[in-house]
Amino acid sequence: MELSQEEQTLVELLKKPSDELDFSVRAANCLANASIDTVGHIVTRNLSEISTMKNFGRKSQNEIKFLLDELGLHLDTILVPAVKAVLEEHYANLGLPSLDSWSDKTHNYQSRKPVVAEPPTKPKIERVAFITQMQKDAETRCGELRKEVEQLRCLRTVLASSLAVSVTENSHEVLRRFFDECYGRPTEELIVKRITKIDACISTLNDMYKAFNQCLAVAQILDAS
Repeated sequence: MELSQEEQTLVELLKKPSDELDFSVRAANCLANASIDTVGHIVTRNLSEISTMKNFGRKSQNEIKFLLDELGLHLDTILVPAVKAVLEEHYANLGLPSLDSWSDKTHNYQSRKPVVAEPPTKPKIERVAFITQMQKDAETRCGELRKEVEQLRCLRTVLASSLAVSVTENSHEVLRRFFDECYGRPTEELIVKRITKIDACISTLNDMYKAFNQCLAVAQILDAS
């Protein structure tokens, strides 16, 4: 809801810090001790509430009446909801007390509880799941490489028998890829070199798998903590 020009003017007056008014030192200290920080905090209290504040005698009460009268304001003012909402938002942004926080028991406004930002939640690292997946990937790759070696050994056996060798669309993918790399002319020497490289990869993957087993025990402890 938009405020009228008159309401906007009133809001600006009520936002005014109380220490900007020409209060005596005694009255200003009493207002500060009661957390009456703005004109809005003053006008929404009645004379009975003001008079119960410690050390706030008749002279200080008269000061309030006089200074509010100069602003065209008075005690025990009931604010329309729209004006009050704007003020409350302003006070909240500045960390000032709410207009509804007056305590008849302690005769002051209650300070807002500081909003403590919660520390960002760190994403939980599932170490066990991660390492287990790495083990599965290593195991899967080892299986694929062993099948490749098996196909290459079959090819080597055929070549050693001096039989004609060719590949078709129905041939194993490993053989078709190897033939492409050899420009259709595989030799026993090339096959041996390829198998040697694959065996080295398999050995490395096996070492990794063993290392993952060692890490898994530590990960289980960390994930449980």
